[in-house]
Formats: sequence, structure tokens, C-alpha cells
Amino acid sequence: FRGAAPQNGGRGVPTATRVPPTPTPEPAPFAFGLNAPPVKLDPALATDEASAWVSAQIYDTLVRFKPGTTEIEPGLAEAWEVAPDGRMWEFRLREGVRFHDGTPLDAEAVVWNFRRWMDPQHPAHQGDFPFWKGMFGGFLGETDLMGNPASLVVAVEAADRRTVRVTLYQPFAPLLRNLAMPAFAILSPRAVETQGPEVYGTDAKRPGVGTGPFRVVDWQEDRIVLEANRDYWAGAPGISPLVFRVIDDPEVRLAALREGEIQGMIASDLDGWERLRSDPQVQVVLRPLPTTAFLNFNLDDERFGKRAVRQAIAHAIDRARLVREQFGPAWQPARQILPPGFWGYNPDLPDYAYDPARARRLLAAAGYPDGFETELWYPDRPRPYLPDPEGVARAIAADLAAVGIRAQVYTEHWSAYLAERRQGGFPMWLLGWTGYNGDPDGFYFFHFGIVAPREGNYDNRELRDLLLRAQMIPDGETRLQLYHRAAEIVRDDVPRLFLAHPQEVLLFSRAVVGYAANPVGPEAFSKVTWRR
Repeated sequence: FRGAAPQNGGRGVPTATRVPPTPTPEPAPFAFGLNAPPVKLDPALATDEASAWVSAQIYDTLVRFKPGTTEIEPGLAEAWEVAPDGRMWEFRLREGVRFHDGTPLDAEAVVWNFRRWMDPQHPAHQGDFPFWKGMFGGFLGETDLMGNPASLVVAVEAADRRTVRVTLYQPFAPLLRNLAMPAFAILSPRAVETQGPEVYGTDAKRPGVGTGPFRVVDWQEDRIVLEANRDYWAGAPGISPLVFRVIDDPEVRLAALREGEIQGMIASDLDGWERLRSDPQVQVVLRPLPTTAFLNFNLDDERFGKRAVRQAIAHAIDRARLVREQFGPAWQPARQILPPGFWGYNPDLPDYAYDPARARRLLAAAGYPDGFETELWYPDRPRPYLPDPEGVARAIAADLAAVGIRAQVYTEHWSAYLAERRQGGFPMWLLGWTGYNGDPDGFYFFHFGIVAPREGNYDNRELRDLLLRAQMIPDGETRLQLYHRAAEIVRDDVPRLFLAHPQEVLLFSRAVVGYAANPVGPEAFSKVTWRR
């Protein structure tokens, strides 16, 4: 076996010494305002944001994201190794960790969780488990179109009390970031079996049970109360109780923050939140989201098949103004498919400057000195990556018209839109993408590792070979360089023009310290404190 570095799957075996519980004589109470109630405290099944916020406090994953990054560090597994062929991984669990119900966190418990996610025959496999299917391809017993196992994970076993062995169908370097996703938190098998898998984590009598920094002690319609896990393996939290209050009106939420009734809140639905940047009572935190909006080109169209035309469009669109006027103050202009702050992001990649004169020269060199007429399609409804699809489309069309590209904007019903896009029916269209595991593979491979009409029939063999290699090697530094090169290739070819990345808006009292926004999902409040 060779080691996998904790931040990126590279050299060296990560080892984490167990941190003894740190006594906190008088933990401070802390309240956080949600805009909707939690639905189900079962991360493998729940897809709503409120459930994710609460679940992040209750559960741990085998490995986890370093605060504020998509780099990997030890979680319930203090070390791990991968075999030379990249197909077998072993995870060494921490000693002495227990679930909130007192049962031990051991290899059998972890194997039970894997089997629940991946095996339709498992008694607790009750539900559709969308995250497992999305990130690992399918379930045991299923096959893909080529007749191969649909599930990337083909076997999980307890090698001994503290060692979990995971066998893959083929090497897969993004495995660690998949397992760090909140969806793959480790639940207490006894709690799931006792409560019943169909109703686990749905109310005060059936709360979620994990190994995390907080445990559920009460659950009402408008609030859920958690207390600190004083025996938490990473040290007892400095706040307790932790109360999630459901306040659907954002202005009422803000008033509660100002009056000290809550110490933090979701504020993405608050109009004019940017005015609070200078408020002495409030601190604004923008949490990067793993999402990118882009303009897509059909390379089978003679005009868009010319790289000079695509580069001309990149220079023709004033993306800074587009983001400011059509997306909003919580959005960032995009220069590559990965959002800033994500592992694999290329900070040295040059951007296409807004330069209409250069755009016109490129069009003339491509054989279109007078421009041309075309179509630009947009979704008929807001999407997480397009808050105002029509507004974005019309703003882009106006910029293109200034350099001679006369684009008529069109839309159609969302399902028809996706079907037409899959069949390569649009010359240009707006869409976006979310990479749930924060790994570059989750962004790059779908778009550039597979040649398909749905993504404009872009075919670059160097890029495809590079992405396949990056998907299968565990050496993190090599992967990093490969993804930096991938960003350069995509930048030069412009098969997509990346437009914007969203950020979630959070507000906290100025007295709160220790919160680090996680780009992939809500962060646990285990290190948060505040001065009352």
C-alpha cells in the first residue's frame, strides 16, 4: 500500500493524534436562523438545506474538508492507505469514538452504513439514495450500458475492529472527496434499526444519532435544540445549547439577529443585504458554492466550430457588468469551471478581457467581418446558477450585437429545453453545473471527458486523456498539475464561456468568531464561540 496525502490524495500517510476532550466550563447558548424547517436528519436521503445545516452538527464523515476549503483532512478515519493499483483503500478508525446513543464507532458500524447506501437488499436501504447513485454510479447488482458494475464500490468489509477495507471496480482518485460529502455521514446502526429506517430522523422521538459535536435534545415545529457532545473526539464545542430557529421572513430574521435573539442566520433571501457590510453589529460571510453558470456553444455549427469565433464572443461580453447587473452582489465573475477556493483551481489562468475591438478583429479573421445572425436559448425558469435567465440572455445578446453578432433570444419549457440541448439542437445556450463533491473531476469529466451532443460535441483528445489520467491516479500534486493544464486547454479552446459563481449569504453577530464557511456544504459549529 502507499499513502494518500490528506489534502489531495498524494504522498504520505495522514495520521491524526486523538485530541483529548477540552472541558468548557460555561458554554454559551447560540441560536441560528433558518428560512425553513428541517425535513429529515438523514443526510443520505435529505436534499433540503435546513436538514443539511442541522445534520452537519450531528454527524461526522470518514474524512472531512478542512475548514473553508475543499482539501481533505482526517475525520472518523485518522489515517488511510491506497493499494498500488488504486482499487483497494483501507481506513483506520479513531480509537474510543462513540455514537450519541453510546454504541461504539467501529469498522462494523461503518460497513453497515456503506451497505445501507449501496445494497438494495440491505434491510435499511429504504429510499432512493440519490447521492450514492450520483457520486458512485449505481447500486450493487446493477450494471451500466457496457455490462460493467454500475457501482464504483464493489465491496466493503471490516478487516479488523478499527480497519475498513473498500474495494473499487476501477481506480478513482476523487473517492476521498466523495466520502467527505455530508451525504456520506456515518449514522448509528442501532438508532436506525430501533427507530425504523423509513422514519429515522424525522421528529423529536426519532432524532438523528451520529458521533458529531452536538446531539439532538428537542425538536419542535419552529425550532430544534442541540446540546454539546462533551466527549467529542475533536474537543467539546464552546457553545451549548445550539438552537436552530425557523424564521421564514428574512426581515424578521434580521431583526432577531440585531436584538440578540439569534447569533447567525441564512440571508440569501434578504433583499439589500449588502448594506449590512458596514453595519457595526453584523458581519457578512459569503460561502462559496460549488456551482458555475456558463454559455455553451454547439461546435457542429460551422460558425461556433471556429475557435476564433468563440474567442471573439469571450472578448465581446462584459462579464463583470453582467454579473453585477444580472446576477447580483453575492456572485463572482467566472474565469474557469471551478469556483475560486476549490482545490484544483488555477489561480494563474489569464482571463478574456472585455475588448469589443479585439472581438471584431477575431470575427473578421474567422471570415465574418460583418458578423452573423444566430440564436441564443435560455431556460424558462430560474435555476440555482441562473437567477434571471431571460435577463442574462438579453444582456449577452446586447453585447454580441455591439460586435456584429445578431442573436435572437428564445426559450421553451424546461423539459423540452433539456431534450433539445441533449440532441444538439441549439447553436448557443445558457446552462450551469454543480460539482457536489468539490473535486475537479466532478466539474471537468462530465463536460470534457465525454463527447456528446448535450455538451456541444467538443472533442479534444489531449484533454480527455488528461482527465482520465487525473481520475485514476492518487498522487495529489500530479493531479493538481493536470487540472491546471485542463483549465488552460479549456480557456484556449472556449468550448464554454464561464460566466458566474454564486455564493450563499450568511450573517453573524460581530461577537461571533470561529466560523469557517465550507464551499461544499454547511459547516459544523464545533469551533464557534461568541462574546456575550
